[in-house]
Amino acid sequence: FPLTIIFGFLAIFAGCIRLLLLWANVKLSYATGADLSIDVYRKTLYQPYEKHIQRNSSEVINTISKKINTIISNIIYPVISISSSILILMAIILTLLIIDPFISLISIIGFSSIYLVVVLLTKKRTRNNGRIIAAKSTNLIRFLQEGLGGIRDVLLGGDQEKHCKNYNDTDLVLRRAEGDNLFLSQSPRFFIEAIGIVMIACI
Repeated sequence: FPLTIIFGFLAIFAGCIRLLLLWANVKLSYATGADLSIDVYRKTLYQPYEKHIQRNSSEVINTISKKINTIISNIIYPVISISSSILILMAIILTLLIIDPFISLISIIGFSSIYLVVVLLTKKRTRNNGRIIAAKSTNLIRFLQEGLGGIRDVLLGGDQEKHCKNYNDTDLVLRRAEGDNLFLSQSPRFFIEAIGIVMIACI
């Protein structure tokens, strides 16, 4: 009974620490993203007029409004999360090595191998999805500008369905790629946890 009480308190404490770590990671990631966004906007405004004429405005708007969010979710947040996870993992490995070096080494090699296989299986697909998201999000902004910016011509020509189809075809591919990346980023955790429990049982 005392061990159960201690275990319960430790589980609650671990949960609080994980929530605190998640909060810190998210706050830092989005603060960094805000700094990056204003920096891009400032540099864009201070560029010469010739640059603005040559550049597609929809691409600039998309970079500031959407691609920054993609960078936050796909690069900044994962890097910060991985960095904090590595520090925690190093502390756990050090503790395990002190308690039982042999079992610890077997566990480290096993988990590392599983993680490496998962990363190799998902890396190519995630990269391809990233390219699709970057291209389609720019097209989406362009279609919005063409449809809403030239609304008079759209109404006069009766081209509503044409614009809706262009938007739908682009948005559908974009959402599928975003959903696919979200699934690929979340699913390895459950796979590794399941394999990890089996490995611990075998050990």
